[in-house]
Amino acid sequence: MHLIPVFGIWCLMLGKLKVISKDMSLFGRYFSFLERQGKVFNFILALICAALLAAIDWVDPNNFSLGFFYLLPIVLTTWFSGKGYGYIIAALCAATWTIDNLPTNPLTLIWNTISCFGIFMILAILVHEVKKMLQNEQRMARTDPLTEVMNLRAFSEVVGYEILRQHRHSVPFSVGFIDLDNFKMVNDQYGHQTGDQVLKAVATCLVQQLRKTDLVARYGGDEFVVFLPATDLTAAEVAIRKVRECLLKTLATYDSAVTFSIGVVICTHPPDDLDEVVSLADNLMYEVKHSGKNDVRYKVFATTASQKG
Repeated sequence: MHLIPVFGIWCLMLGKLKVISKDMSLFGRYFSFLERQGKVFNFILALICAALLAAIDWVDPNNFSLGFFYLLPIVLTTWFSGKGYGYIIAALCAATWTIDNLPTNPLTLIWNTISCFGIFMILAILVHEVKKMLQNEQRMARTDPLTEVMNLRAFSEVVGYEILRQHRHSVPFSVGFIDLDNFKMVNDQYGHQTGDQVLKAVATCLVQQLRKTDLVARYGGDEFVVFLPATDLTAAEVAIRKVRECLLKTLATYDSAVTFSIGVVICTHPPDDLDEVVSLADNLMYEVKHSGKNDVRYKVFATTASQKG
């Protein structure tokens, strides 16, 4: 068999194509299309592909070796449908290739079947592991390693897109800036390990109390920022009240003097720049700090098209 020198290439090639596809619209549309169709669709597509290869191999089994092309449905199925479906396709492709190239010696038949199936299974495992590594890298690049919420880069990308979408629908949204008061005292008195536990607890509280559509990010140090889509002033007050109650209750377990200064900006008309809204929320938070800490301030940001002109 000529599969051994090339089976490793296939498992890496799809990952590379996934990266390249970001800059190539044709590949990007193709990969996006397959991902949207779901596991069953891609499994059926792989079955059709394997059947076509088997038919071609059956018509002319001796002149042209199609062993290399059997890797394609295995790679695509494992990538888009998961390793379980990939193992099934690997077994079917191994059986099909062996039958289409049926040797006269029974021992040769057994050996070819086992070796072919082994190679196809290893390929499926490698593809699965490569995809896991790529997904972990993407997740780590967009996640704060300590609190496991979004980092500022990922937050800016997602919210920037949401702002563009809000331009078309004119739906209000809110941005909250949260700072831990007296957090330095925790590190000084209990150590940085306890300080890290506090930050993790704050992030967990924010995620649990907010909606699944809301976004939470660690802005840096002991600061967090939240994005609340489709949220006006009334809804923002309700959400932040729940968050603040949870935060104060959570921090009470650490027997610390940590409280929270929060600034919330409600955008009734989407701004052009996310940084402008975050800066406004940051300024509101500092107003709270300068006036005694442990409070919330709200401000409605209502820039209209006429005001912009």
